[in-house]
Amino acid sequence: MRYEEVMQLPKIKKIDNSLSEIVYQAIYKNIISGKLKPGAAITEITVANTMGISRAPVREALKRLAEDKLVVLVPRSGCYVKDMNMEEIDEIYEIRKRLECMALEYSFEKMDRRQLHTLKKKFEECLALDTEQMLAKEIKLDTQLHNMIAQDSGCPNLEEMLENLRARIEVFRFKEANYQDRARLALTEHVEIIGAVLSEDKSAALECLKTHIAHTKENVLKNMKALLEEAQK
Repeated sequence: MRYEEVMQLPKIKKIDNSLSEIVYQAIYKNIISGKLKPGAAITEITVANTMGISRAPVREALKRLAEDKLVVLVPRSGCYVKDMNMEEIDEIYEIRKRLECMALEYSFEKMDRRQLHTLKKKFEECLALDTEQMLAKEIKLDTQLHNMIAQDSGCPNLEEMLENLRARIEVFRFKEANYQDRARLALTEHVEIIGAVLSEDKSAALECLKTHIAHTKENVLKNMKALLEEAQK
């Protein structure tokens, strides 16, 4: 007997799925940009009324955001933007380092060298741009490279785990007070990662990736510590 004949599957409501994704993206962008601060309440009725939709897709979007650890759903209280302590941030980056290095080991032979040459050139060109242009392009290039490493790993479960960390890491990017300085260093680190891959030096590529993630974590923790100290004054 086919599995489709055994399982009880609900009808897919395409419009609900579409609306839920729109709501998810809208709230997600407000969180990672810092417009919605940690601890801020998000109510179904307010979002639904503001967007002119029913509460069902809003509820589904909030569940997804909770799964991504961006919000907390408190029974009989509501939904709140999640805050993170220093220990949790440290943990997230350590997990990311281990998972992404594993992804790079799997993807090393599979990555398109021609595409990497093109991407390396884009990183180098980005370094020569003024600050505003550089910041906008650096974020896109950063995402492109790290997505390539995950996708080329050929491990859907590993890719999914890294994707689940992505949203939480994006929040930290916008909390870095001196991100423009970090961005230029990150560009150089990305060039080094790609250069090692193109030189067919897997060990060097892994070390460059570990160093890049470690530096990112250090910068985030330093800035989070400064923000906490400022809040206590």
